[in-house]
Amino acid sequence: MKKFAGKKRSARYLILIALAISTLTATPAHAAVVSFNCPVGGGTYQVNNGQLTGTTGTCGGNLVLDNSVTAINYLSLAGTAITSLTIPASVQTITNPFYYTTNLVSITVDNASTTFKTIDDVLFDFAGTTLIAYPASKPGTSYTIPNSVTEIGIYAFGSTKYLTSVSISNGVTTTQGGLFIGAQALTTVNIGTGLTNLGEQNFAWIRTLTSINVDASNASFASIGGILYNKNITKLWAYPAGKTGTSYTAPNTVTSTAYTVFGAAMNLLTVDLTSVSSLSGQEFLDATSVREIIFGNSLTNLKSQVLQSASGLRKLTLGTGLTTITNGAFYGNTNLYCVIYGGNNPAIQNYAYPNGVVPVSSSASCLQDPAFTLSTSTITATIGIPVTSYAVTSAGGAIASFSISPAISNTPGLSFSTSTGLISGTPTTAASSRTYTITATNAANTASRTFSITVQASPPTPFLRPAISPKMKLVDGKFVCSAGTYEFGNTISGVIDQDSIFLANPNNFTYGLLINGITQGSLSVTNPNKSNMWSLADTGSGSIVACSVSVTVNSLTSVGRSTDNTTGLPAAQSAQRNEIVLAKDTYDLAVRNNSKVYQKALEESRANWQKQTSSIRANYYDTLNRIKVNGGSKLITDTKNALAVKMAAQKTAASDYASNKQAALAARDAANKNALATNLARITKANALYGTFIESIGYGVLIP
Repeated sequence: MKKFAGKKRSARYLILIALAISTLTATPAHAAVVSFNCPVGGGTYQVNNGQLTGTTGTCGGNLVLDNSVTAINYLSLAGTAITSLTIPASVQTITNPFYYTTNLVSITVDNASTTFKTIDDVLFDFAGTTLIAYPASKPGTSYTIPNSVTEIGIYAFGSTKYLTSVSISNGVTTTQGGLFIGAQALTTVNIGTGLTNLGEQNFAWIRTLTSINVDASNASFASIGGILYNKNITKLWAYPAGKTGTSYTAPNTVTSTAYTVFGAAMNLLTVDLTSVSSLSGQEFLDATSVREIIFGNSLTNLKSQVLQSASGLRKLTLGTGLTTITNGAFYGNTNLYCVIYGGNNPAIQNYAYPNGVVPVSSSASCLQDPAFTLSTSTITATIGIPVTSYAVTSAGGAIASFSISPAISNTPGLSFSTSTGLISGTPTTAASSRTYTITATNAANTASRTFSITVQASPPTPFLRPAISPKMKLVDGKFVCSAGTYEFGNTISGVIDQDSIFLANPNNFTYGLLINGITQGSLSVTNPNKSNMWSLADTGSGSIVACSVSVTVNSLTSVGRSTDNTTGLPAAQSAQRNEIVLAKDTYDLAVRNNSKVYQKALEESRANWQKQTSSIRANYYDTLNRIKVNGGSKLITDTKNALAVKMAAQKTAASDYASNKQAALAARDAANKNALATNLARITKANALYGTFIESIGYGVLIP
């Protein structure tokens, strides 16, 4: 079979476009070209002297070919939207027309045909020895080729949507090229004992393929770890594009490789072909994940397109035996930065490599991969306070730039530096913990680290207050005032953050003796357990004497006064705490209920939208049926108008659905806002009631 030289997906699309253009070209009146209407879409298909040559417009639906068709040409149905095809008995020749006919579910052949037949919607020659085409959208995930088949045609399983496993029976001896090319779900291919001839590119661009298995009794082919070789392991035939693993080293017996052997490889990063002396072409076509390739000293010619569109390739090792680099070998290698060549051939040393790369003699001379560490994996920031960032320490090759994902703009007020990898700024909006990924990049590779940022809803409010108030005693006619014990901690949004509270001994405080609210004396001390005594010569009958203690801890000051008349204090404190807890529980419940209401509204809105859409579609198809029955010269115009009406109705329904979704979200947010306001009001009221009680109980000791 002829090699599919340069048959990249984009090239295939160009073929389809060319075919479409050719069918649209004006045809002289005397040419035997007849156009037939397609059942759906308004397109046509053309028959030229009995040959189905192509289609125009959108050709879809259940296509029944006219019995004037005697031959179906190569790719003549490519790109169409047909779902089934009926082939008349008049057809004598089929050159696979079905590649990229991705909606095709079934193929039927007229029972009178003596040239072709179908078995379970799959097309064969009449003898059943050649499998011609498997419909791309045929349901089913596995398929075993019948034992009667000895040959499989070109593109026979191309672009299949649902097949995950195919077994090639023992009777099959030959496959044409592109057998499974572009299959969308295929993971496993099992090859029987009889296969002797294998076409090129049979397994190309199958990104889901993970293993190719060969029966051990097959005399021509073998598989190792799901990779396809010839029997004596001298030729590498196919490396499954979706196979796990990031590196591959060819066995030292392998001396040659097949066309597009690594085409569209998904996971490979490093490929070592040191033993290979002969390349077929396009080995790494579309292998965008591959970063490093190693060729050995036995390779003499780096062929054109071997590395085509391997855009991820960064490092390439060439052997000393290389004498020729064919033009086009480096097409699309936009990230190549290092070529390692230890030989002395001027043609190789002076070749115009991509990106101005100049060969070096050893890998050690290449830029090393980036590597770095972060001094912390988490940041807790506060609204209105500049962020204290982390430090970035590079431990590998020089870093050219940094990036962050998701964008740091998700946290207003902060910014990210692509040159230093640091976050800076002052957050303006609260945010729950978000995980970010920082990626360092240089020409050799990338490296990433993750960390998280939390922005607190409001700055914690520090407090200092007495847990056990100062006491005053009358000892030997003198007053003694003790310091008491103090709590130091924070509040967040008016609620005490219990986790942050700890007992503190004041580092300095002042005692002040008050009589009738007038300071009589004071003393600064540094021992928190020390008491002070005053002589009260001027105290008169009926005076209230109270001791007052001013305490400073970490720049916070609190004044504690004796509270000997506080019989009801524990009950007031308990009532305050209970009300705050109840307010928080009520708020949490309201938020949960609001979320349920929001979800229900979304479900109802979506159900209504789906109902409207179904109704619109039903009306549309009813209209199409009426138009089809009526026929006439306005058939195309009426069909277009019906489609326009349907599209407008669907657009209106979608717009209503989006509006309802936004309204539900706004209602939920408003309800949450009201719940929060109620919560804060209850807390404020509880604190005010407690404060009123404290003011009412009085301080000090009454002197008779």
